[in-house]
Amino acid sequence: MTDTTKQIFCPLWGFIELTPLLVQILDTPEVQRLRDMKQLGATYLVFPSATHTRLEHSLGVCHLAKKMGTKLKKHHPEINISERFIELLQVAGLVHDIGHGPYSHLYDDIVTKLGRPSHEERGIKIFQNVVVKYNIQIEPSEVNMIIQMINPTDEYKNNYLFQIVANKVCSLDVDKLDYIQRDSYHLGL
Repeated sequence: MTDTTKQIFCPLWGFIELTPLLVQILDTPEVQRLRDMKQLGATYLVFPSATHTRLEHSLGVCHLAKKMGTKLKKHHPEINISERFIELLQVAGLVHDIGHGPYSHLYDDIVTKLGRPSHEERGIKIFQNVVVKYNIQIEPSEVNMIIQMINPTDEYKNNYLFQIVANKVCSLDVDKLDYIQRDSYHLGL
Protein backbone atom coordinates (compact mmCIF):
# COMPACT_ATOMS: atom_id res chain seq x y z
CA MET A 1 0.00 0.00 0.00
CA THR A 2 1.33 3.45 -0.87
CA ASP A 3 0.84 6.63 1.16
CA THR A 4 -1.83 7.76 -1.28
CA THR A 5 -4.13 4.73 -1.01
CA LYS A 6 -6.73 3.93 1.64
CA GLN A 7 -7.93 0.55 2.81
CA ILE A 8 -11.37 -0.73 3.72
CA PHE A 9 -11.87 -4.19 5.20
CA CYS A 10 -14.32 -6.60 3.58
CA PRO A 11 -15.25 -9.94 5.22
CA LEU A 12 -15.07 -11.67 1.82
CA TRP A 13 -12.04 -10.12 0.16
CA GLY A 14 -9.96 -8.78 3.04
CA PHE A 15 -8.46 -5.33 2.69
CA ILE A 16 -9.60 -3.42 -0.37
CA GLU A 17 -7.21 -0.70 -1.53
CA LEU A 18 -8.69 2.53 -2.84
CA THR A 19 -6.83 5.18 -4.81
CA PRO A 20 -7.43 8.89 -4.08
CA LEU A 21 -9.76 9.03 -7.10
CA LEU A 22 -11.84 6.15 -5.73
CA VAL A 23 -11.94 7.72 -2.25
CA GLN A 24 -13.11 11.03 -3.75
CA ILE A 25 -15.96 9.24 -5.54
CA LEU A 26 -16.74 7.01 -2.54
CA ASP A 27 -17.08 10.04 -0.29
CA THR A 28 -19.82 11.66 -2.38
CA PRO A 29 -23.38 11.60 -0.97
CA GLU A 30 -24.52 9.89 -4.18
CA VAL A 31 -22.34 6.86 -3.42
CA GLN A 32 -22.69 7.03 0.37
CA ARG A 33 -26.48 6.67 0.05
CA LEU A 34 -25.79 3.04 -0.88
CA ARG A 35 -24.98 2.46 2.82
CA ASP A 36 -28.71 2.71 3.49
CA MET A 37 -29.82 0.34 0.74
CA LYS A 38 -30.01 -3.35 1.49
CA GLN A 39 -28.46 -5.47 -1.25
CA LEU A 40 -31.31 -7.98 -1.12
CA GLY A 41 -34.21 -5.59 -0.59
CA ALA A 42 -36.77 -7.09 1.83
CA THR A 43 -35.08 -10.51 2.02
CA TYR A 44 -33.86 -9.61 5.53
CA LEU A 45 -37.47 -10.14 6.69
CA VAL A 46 -37.00 -13.87 6.05
CA PHE A 47 -33.21 -14.09 6.48
CA PRO A 48 -32.35 -11.72 9.37
CA SER A 49 -28.63 -11.77 8.52
CA ALA A 50 -29.24 -10.47 4.98
CA THR A 51 -28.65 -6.88 5.97
CA HIS A 52 -25.59 -6.23 3.81
CA THR A 53 -25.72 -3.11 1.68
CA ARG A 54 -25.30 -1.98 -1.90
CA LEU A 55 -22.18 -0.10 -0.77
CA GLU A 56 -20.54 -3.27 0.56
CA HIS A 57 -21.35 -4.98 -2.74
CA SER A 58 -20.11 -2.04 -4.81
CA LEU A 59 -16.79 -2.04 -2.94
CA GLY A 60 -16.53 -5.78 -3.62
CA VAL A 61 -17.17 -5.26 -7.33
CA CYS A 62 -14.58 -2.47 -7.35
CA HIS A 63 -12.06 -4.87 -5.77
CA LEU A 64 -12.80 -7.76 -8.15
CA ALA A 65 -12.60 -5.42 -11.15
CA LYS A 66 -9.07 -4.50 -10.05
CA LYS A 67 -8.14 -8.16 -9.60
CA MET A 68 -9.46 -9.04 -13.06
CA GLY A 69 -7.73 -6.08 -14.72
CA THR A 70 -4.46 -6.84 -12.92
CA LYS A 71 -4.57 -10.51 -13.95
CA LEU A 72 -5.25 -9.58 -17.58
CA LYS A 73 -2.36 -7.11 -17.52
CA LYS A 74 0.03 -9.67 -16.02
CA HIS A 75 -0.90 -12.66 -18.17
CA HIS A 76 -1.60 -10.80 -21.43
CA PRO A 77 0.95 -7.99 -21.79
CA GLU A 78 0.12 -7.79 -25.51
CA ILE A 79 -3.19 -6.11 -24.58
CA ASN A 80 -1.29 -3.14 -23.07
CA ILE A 81 -3.65 -2.63 -20.14
CA SER A 82 -2.61 0.47 -18.23
CA GLU A 83 -2.90 1.17 -14.51
CA ARG A 84 -5.31 3.97 -15.42
CA PHE A 85 -7.56 1.51 -17.27
CA ILE A 86 -7.59 -0.70 -14.16
CA GLU A 87 -8.50 2.33 -12.03
CA LEU A 88 -11.36 3.16 -14.44
CA LEU A 89 -12.55 -0.46 -14.13
CA GLN A 90 -12.60 0.06 -10.38
CA VAL A 91 -14.59 3.29 -10.74
CA ALA A 92 -17.13 1.42 -12.87
CA GLY A 93 -17.37 -1.29 -10.22
CA LEU A 94 -17.79 1.26 -7.45
CA VAL A 95 -20.56 3.24 -9.15
CA HIS A 96 -22.34 0.52 -11.12
CA ASP A 97 -25.29 0.42 -8.67
CA ILE A 98 -25.71 4.11 -7.77
CA GLY A 99 -28.93 4.26 -9.77
CA HIS A 100 -30.73 1.73 -7.59
CA GLY A 101 -33.85 2.79 -5.78
CA PRO A 102 -35.46 1.30 -2.66
CA TYR A 103 -36.09 -2.46 -2.67
CA SER A 104 -33.52 -2.92 -5.45
CA HIS A 105 -34.73 -4.82 -8.48
CA LEU A 106 -38.34 -4.94 -7.28
CA TYR A 107 -38.43 -1.14 -7.61
CA ASP A 108 -36.58 -1.30 -10.91
CA ASP A 109 -39.01 -3.85 -12.36
CA ILE A 110 -41.95 -1.60 -11.55
CA VAL A 111 -40.50 1.69 -12.80
CA THR A 112 -39.14 0.22 -16.04
CA LYS A 113 -42.59 -1.22 -16.80
CA LEU A 114 -43.84 2.35 -16.45
CA GLY A 115 -41.36 3.46 -19.12
CA ARG A 116 -38.80 4.93 -16.73
CA PRO A 117 -35.05 4.35 -17.09
CA SER A 118 -33.40 1.25 -15.61
CA HIS A 119 -31.07 1.51 -12.64
CA GLU A 120 -28.09 1.38 -15.02
CA GLU A 121 -29.41 4.33 -17.02
CA ARG A 122 -30.25 6.29 -13.85
CA GLY A 123 -26.83 5.43 -12.44
CA ILE A 124 -25.05 6.70 -15.54
CA LYS A 125 -26.81 10.07 -15.24
CA ILE A 126 -25.98 10.24 -11.54
CA PHE A 127 -22.33 9.37 -12.24
CA GLN A 128 -22.05 12.03 -14.95
CA ASN A 129 -23.47 14.59 -12.51
CA VAL A 130 -21.06 13.45 -9.76
CA VAL A 131 -18.07 14.00 -12.06
CA VAL A 132 -19.15 17.58 -12.79
CA LYS A 133 -20.55 18.50 -9.37
CA TYR A 134 -17.46 17.39 -7.41
CA ASN A 135 -14.87 18.23 -10.08
CA ILE A 136 -13.72 14.61 -10.33
CA GLN A 137 -10.56 14.43 -12.44
CA ILE A 138 -11.79 12.08 -15.15
CA GLU A 139 -11.55 13.02 -18.82
CA PRO A 140 -14.76 12.97 -20.90
CA SER A 141 -13.43 10.01 -22.91
CA GLU A 142 -12.80 8.16 -19.63
CA VAL A 143 -16.33 8.95 -18.41
CA ASN A 144 -17.64 7.40 -21.63
CA MET A 145 -15.42 4.36 -21.09
CA ILE A 146 -16.78 3.91 -17.54
CA ILE A 147 -20.34 4.25 -18.86
CA GLN A 148 -19.64 1.52 -21.42
CA MET A 149 -18.22 -0.68 -18.63
CA ILE A 150 -21.45 -0.23 -16.63
CA ASN A 151 -23.97 -0.57 -19.46
CA PRO A 152 -22.24 -1.48 -22.73
CA THR A 153 -23.99 -0.58 -25.95
CA ASP A 154 -24.10 -2.98 -28.90
CA GLU A 155 -20.86 -1.44 -30.15
CA TYR A 156 -19.00 -2.44 -26.95
CA LYS A 157 -20.86 -5.41 -25.48
CA ASN A 158 -18.83 -8.03 -27.40
CA ASN A 159 -15.49 -6.49 -26.41
CA TYR A 160 -14.19 -8.55 -23.47
CA LEU A 161 -12.73 -5.46 -21.77
CA PHE A 162 -16.29 -4.13 -21.48
CA GLN A 163 -17.60 -7.43 -20.09
CA ILE A 164 -15.64 -7.33 -16.84
CA VAL A 165 -18.08 -5.28 -14.75
CA ALA A 166 -21.30 -5.88 -16.72
CA ASN A 167 -21.34 -8.71 -19.22
CA LYS A 168 -24.39 -8.25 -21.46
CA VAL A 169 -23.52 -11.39 -23.47
CA CYS A 170 -23.46 -14.18 -20.87
CA SER A 171 -23.84 -12.34 -17.52
CA LEU A 172 -20.60 -13.76 -16.11
CA ASP A 173 -18.88 -10.71 -14.64
CA VAL A 174 -17.39 -9.40 -11.39
CA ASP A 175 -20.77 -7.95 -10.35
CA LYS A 176 -22.30 -11.45 -10.30
CA LEU A 177 -19.18 -13.02 -8.77
CA ASP A 178 -19.36 -10.62 -5.84
CA TYR A 179 -23.06 -10.74 -5.19
CA ILE A 180 -23.33 -14.54 -5.42
CA GLN A 181 -20.58 -14.93 -2.82
CA ARG A 182 -21.70 -11.97 -0.68
CA ASP A 183 -25.36 -12.96 -0.66
CA SER A 184 -24.53 -16.60 0.15
CA TYR A 185 -22.24 -15.49 2.97
CA HIS A 186 -24.87 -13.25 4.58
CA LEU A 187 -27.70 -15.71 4.03
CA GLY A 188 -25.65 -18.45 5.67
CA LEU A 189 -25.97 -20.74 2.65
